[in-house]
Amino acid sequence: METVIESYLNDFCDHFGMKDLDASTKFEDFVNYVSIPKLEETSESIEGVNVGNNGNPGVDGLAIIVNDHIVHSTEEVDYFLNALGRLEVNFYFVQAKTSTSFDMTEMVSFINCIKDFFKPKPTFAFNDDTIRLHEVKEYIYSKSIKMLQNPTLTIIYGCLGQWSNDNKNFEAAINTVLAELKSTGYFSDINFKPYDRDLLKSAYRELRNTISRSIIFEKHTIVPSIKDVDEAFVGMLPGSEYLKLISSEQGDMLRNIFYDNIRDFQGFNSVNSEIKNTLEDQNSRDKFALLNNGITIVAKKINKTGYTFNISDYQIVNGCQTSHVLFYNRTLIDDNVYIPIKLIVTKNYELMSKIIRANNRQTTVGNEAFEILSPFHKYLEEFYIAESKKHSIDLFYERRSNQYDHDNLTRSSYVTLSSQIKSLVAMFFYEPHSSTQRYFGELLQMYTKIVFKEGDLGFPYYAAGLALNRIEKLFYEGKIEKKYKRFKFHIIMLIKTLVIGAEKEPLNKKKLEPDCEQLISILINENELLNYVDKSISLIDEKLKDVSHSYYRNAHGTSAFTDSILPEKKSKKTKGTVSYYNDDRGFGYLDVKAPQDIFFHISDYHMNNSGIPQIGEELLFDVVDTEKGLRALNISKK
Repeated sequence: METVIESYLNDFCDHFGMKDLDASTKFEDFVNYVSIPKLEETSESIEGVNVGNNGNPGVDGLAIIVNDHIVHSTEEVDYFLNALGRLEVNFYFVQAKTSTSFDMTEMVSFINCIKDFFKPKPTFAFNDDTIRLHEVKEYIYSKSIKMLQNPTLTIIYGCLGQWSNDNKNFEAAINTVLAELKSTGYFSDINFKPYDRDLLKSAYRELRNTISRSIIFEKHTIVPSIKDVDEAFVGMLPGSEYLKLISSEQGDMLRNIFYDNIRDFQGFNSVNSEIKNTLEDQNSRDKFALLNNGITIVAKKINKTGYTFNISDYQIVNGCQTSHVLFYNRTLIDDNVYIPIKLIVTKNYELMSKIIRANNRQTTVGNEAFEILSPFHKYLEEFYIAESKKHSIDLFYERRSNQYDHDNLTRSSYVTLSSQIKSLVAMFFYEPHSSTQRYFGELLQMYTKIVFKEGDLGFPYYAAGLALNRIEKLFYEGKIEKKYKRFKFHIIMLIKTLVIGAEKEPLNKKKLEPDCEQLISILINENELLNYVDKSISLIDEKLKDVSHSYYRNAHGTSAFTDSILPEKKSKKTKGTVSYYNDDRGFGYLDVKAPQDIFFHISDYHMNNSGIPQIGEELLFDVVDTEKGLRALNISKK
């Protein structure tokens, strides 16, 4: 392997705590990381798109992106469909080879695997991870009426060779198989992207290094001195100059400048379509600055020479929608298009939080958007620091993205908001199936009234985050068989129940402090932890004996399986009957002989049942008080 690539690969493995993986998996993860958009900066997110293990034919990376988020389950598809009322879907397939040349036979075989994946019933011997994603794909196409256009398909082949556009034989062979894919009518667009050694290097450099861009910002005004602000400017920036701030060297959209932005791209909804229409109308382009609210950029450093601004370590904190529309319609941007810009230079995070809140109040955002800005998370960050120092371990709560990037810590030392809520829900609310199947923003909505509250103890949060961190570490070191990885949330739940019992306690109850301290003492002792892991896996194995392969493949996502492995029943189910169900919209209500009926969604019903709910059907379920009202979860037939 070339020396520079090898050093980048080693840096990647050190940064994400992947040193103990085998060589082929490391390279697969590396190529997936640099080529698939929307990946979070976590080893869990990177591993989640790697389907190359266990003898999977031809495909090493597979990502299904729905409404700008990578999804792994039909429940997540439903969540994003309900949030926007439509589906915008992109499929990414990756093959990674350490060979020093592009192999035409391998590439054609790879594309043939993709063709087979999109058949209703594949003939290739795909592994369980790929089959589960195939089921998600089938579900997405069953909702095609909700798509504005067919999904796009991006095919990525990465290797250590040098790609040449002059190879006519390669081009002819690839175009032939791509034409067959296009003829299916499944896709609105198909792109083939070869990642050679030079592109792999440049893409990785851009992701790992602090982003710096130079722009010509002539039409600007200096803002008077403000406390905690180094400098600030307002003005009009040419659209062509703004594109420099949001575009990568490879011509893609930079993915790490929106990490602290509180909204993802909402697609071409009515507002974004109006922005697009302004660009498409030659007579309206010069009015763009008058018709747009503008963009706010927060940077940690700038160097200014005349009208040339060199901006470093910056984030787009308001203007995500405008940025995406501009990028996707960049060929329409001419000298008449100007963007209203606020450029703020500060290192004060609390001020940045206020800026984010103030600049995004005019639009509706998800609960996960502002959650991390609440005071409890500052307390939790400090609790993690104190508790980790007490136990002489590196574990930190990352309440803002890239918070510890300059501290030479590996990503495996961080607990993100996503991993915190998922581990907490699994361990202390006995919902590992929800942690596995649901987007973390949905979990925040479901549990908003009982988590991250002033007065909560830090101990259960820390114990849950530590448990997931330690279990992930044991998987990477090969000390737990990888086939149990999909049960990681079940394992941490079982460890908790085996050590301190299965009672569900409020997170502010003082009893949790000594219980969690006992739990933490086991989690930081690897020999003791492995003993409890073995006991947990034995319970899982016992319930998976003599079951159908279909049940085995999907058991981790069902509440019925969770209930079967719990040493004690965690709660008594509520009984109710279906009083209303809307098949078109996928929701209904359950009559529980009380003043208020209970809302349920079809995705919750399908976690344990098939078919369509019938009026009068009797069901058992748990009730959760969400920010939108009472909701039924873990639904089973009486």
